[in-house]
Amino acid sequence: MKILPAIDIIQWEIVRLIHWDYTKKINYQKSIQEVLNSLMDNWFHSLHIIDLDGAKDKKTTNFNTIKYIRENCDLYIEVWGWIREISDIKRYSSMGINRIILGTKAIENVDFWKDSVDIFWRDKLALSLDIKDGKVKTNGWLENSWWKIEDIIKRIWLDYIENLIITDISKDGTMSGVNVDIYKPLLNKYPRLNIVVAWWVSSMNDLVSLEKIGIKEVIIWRAFYENEIFKNELINSLQYGKNNT
Repeated sequence: MKILPAIDIIQWEIVRLIHWDYTKKINYQKSIQEVLNSLMDNWFHSLHIIDLDGAKDKKTTNFNTIKYIRENCDLYIEVWGWIREISDIKRYSSMGINRIILGTKAIENVDFWKDSVDIFWRDKLALSLDIKDGKVKTNGWLENSWWKIEDIIKRIWLDYIENLIITDISKDGTMSGVNVDIYKPLLNKYPRLNIVVAWWVSSMNDLVSLEKIGIKEVIIWRAFYENEIFKNELINSLQYGKNNT
């Protein structure tokens, strides 16, 4: 199972927002380089970056920060945060970002997603869906839609999607673990898709449960920084080869 610790960045700071409120920011008081060194020293091979400035300013603004991260680690890196232009995808691709994550624009504009796939191929892209009460939310969790996950897949066409990141935002602000029942039917219906579980993993039991149903990638967020027991157990499992990152 590939484990991707997540870092939320605002300029050169690693932070966490409470309920996506930019006035409620927790700064983790660690430099980016400290976090990169810690990941590499502890057997992690992958990193998920959230550009919060991009999401807030509605434009990609942290190219220099992300370029620094790319140049100062040998991790597999994926990036999310208001990537809505082919030129932005090209820029990230040229700096060596391994996977680029698209959200609202790709959901609302099918041609944008298909054009991106035609240029960069689907294994270099991921479609991110935030769901609550079975429906997809857009624009930073602020807007409701009537679409279900299956509706989005039908609109885009399954052949154009390889990596699908699903975030259950009903658990925002909690570390109560994942709801496996969300993912199992999708894995059964779309066995070719690489469905990536995002955010709410909080224990090794969560990882075991997800692995049992066939999940191959997990993005870990808050628990990675705030649950030392889980973090230490995870590092031990990586060290002894129980997870393949």
